[in-house]
Parts: sequence; C-alpha cells; structure tokens
Amino acid sequence: MSKKDDRNERQRKKAERKRRKQESLRSSGSPKHSQHTTTTTQRVGVLNRMIRFGSIHAKALLVWSAVAGSILGGYVVLRPDITIEPDFLLNDKEPLSAYFRIQNKGYFQIYDIDFSCHFTAGPFKNANLTGGEGQRSELLLNPGASATKRCSVQGLVLSGPATLRFSAAFRPSFWPWRCSKGENFSAVRDYQGILHWTHQP
Repeated sequence: MSKKDDRNERQRKKAERKRRKQESLRSSGSPKHSQHTTTTTQRVGVLNRMIRFGSIHAKALLVWSAVAGSILGGYVVLRPDITIEPDFLLNDKEPLSAYFRIQNKGYFQIYDIDFSCHFTAGPFKNANLTGGEGQRSELLLNPGASATKRCSVQGLVLSGPATLRFSAAFRPSFWPWRCSKGENFSAVRDYQGILHWTHQP
C-alpha cells in the first residue's frame, strides 16, 4: 500500500471515529446540552408559577374590589343625610327667635326626630334647650321633606357676640342605630344692625 493510500485510510478511520463519537454524544446527551436544557426548564417552571401566582392574586383583587365597591355603593345609597340651615327670624330684634330648616336629603325616610339648641348669648353661657316650644319632635321626614324648628327663646335682645349649635337626632331607615347631626352658627350683624346666624367655618 502506498503512503498516499495509507494516509487516506488513517483520515477515513479518524473521520469514522469522530462520526461515531458525535453519534454517541447525541444519543446519550452531552453535558452542555443537558445543563442548558435543565436551566431552561427551571426558568419556564418559575415563569409558569409566577404567572399562576399573579393570576390568582389578580382574581382575588378583582373580587375584593367588587365587594368593596358594593359596600361603598350601598353605604352611599342607604346612609342618612340631613341639612340644617337658618330659615327666618320670628323677630328681627331677637336672634334666638330664628327658625332653622331641617331637610332630609337622603333616599329614605327618617323617624323619631328630636331637636335641640345649645347656645351662648347675652347672659346665657352654654345653655341647652331640648323639646321646648318650637322644638317638638317629628315622627318622620320623607326624602326631600323638611321641618322648621327654633330655640324656643323669646324676649332676649342681644348686643354682643353669640354662638349656637342646632342639632337633630333621628332613627334612619335600614340603619342599625340612632344618628345625630348638628351645625354650628355665629351671629353676624348686617348693615341694618340685625343679627343673622351664619355657618361657622
């Protein structure tokens, strides 16, 4: 055999051994390939767990948001709401003869409404009047309805500052407890020298 043939035979055998080695590696899996596959599988598993975790918490968040929205909406609809505003003076010279308008601004009736007047004016300090003339209780106020009540003080002419708190206590519809609402007012003199009740800031 010539040298050329011998060299060709060695190259052929070398190539054959290389081919067999590559086939053997492919069949058994090379360490690099196996490690890469394991890392990729782990990453996919972690990603899937994160997606499931996020999906579960997103659903829980939506459920709790819906529940909170329902509670808030129910509170807005059911909560009692009344306003207390100065209405008119029975006697321009007597600020405590003022009538106040109590109006039901809610969506449902309110019941058993009692009224009270707490004031400091003239010789009176922290005087409190409840259920007197002009403060008789109301059995109910329908939505949008109103009643006018006063402090039941007559013959008191004021020359100095005066403050007043007019309150209403009532039982709302669909509400488990009795509620109350009060507003604070100060006496302000107009250009004619007449004192009027205005909301305190």
